[in-house]
Amino acid sequence: IEAEIRAGRARGATRLVLSGGEPTVHPGFLSAVEAGRAAGYRWVQVITNGRMCSYPRFVERATAAGLDEATVSIHGHTPELHDGLVGVPGAFAQAIAGVRNLQRAGRVVSVDVVVCKPNVRHLPDLLRFFLSLGVREFDLLHLVPFGRGFDEHRAELFYDHAEAQPWILEALALARTPGVHLWTNRWPAPLLE
Repeated sequence: IEAEIRAGRARGATRLVLSGGEPTVHPGFLSAVEAGRAAGYRWVQVITNGRMCSYPRFVERATAAGLDEATVSIHGHTPELHDGLVGVPGAFAQAIAGVRNLQRAGRVVSVDVVVCKPNVRHLPDLLRFFLSLGVREFDLLHLVPFGRGFDEHRAELFYDHAEAQPWILEALALARTPGVHLWTNRWPAPLLE
C-alpha cells in the first residue's frame, strides 16, 4: 500500500483517497495516512462507513497522522433506514457519532448516499437532516447492478425513475443552497435530463 502511495505521488498526484471495502479497519490504515502525508500529498481523504470514527481516540490518531477529509457513506436519515440497508444494527448511531467526532476534530466531512428504492423517497429529508448537522457536500451515487444486490435483491433495490422524479428533483434543488455541493455519481444521462 505504501509503495502505491509513493508511486502515485511520483506520478504527480496531490490528493490521496483511501477507499476499499472499509479502509479504517485495515491494520495499516493510520500508517497509510502517515505515508500519504510523508510522500507530500496536499490532501488525504478516506471514504468510510464512519463506524470507526465513532471512537474519538481513532479520530484523534487519524487527524494527527494527517487525515484532512472523510466521506462517510450513510444511506438513510434514520436508524431503521440506514441499518436496514447496511444490515448492521447500530451502524447509523455509530456513523453519526463518527460524523460529529470528525467535525469536532476540524476535518472536512461529506456524505455519500447510494440512492435506491428504500431511500429515494426520503432523499430530500435525508439531505436536510445532514445539512442540519453541518454537512455541506454530498455525493449521490446511482445504484450499480452487480453481485447479490442485482441477482437476489433487484426488486428491493432498483426504483422506477419516473416515479422517483419528484423526490430526486426536490433533492437536487437543495444544490441551489449557498455553500452546498451536491454531486451525482454514475447517474445515467436520461435520468439527469
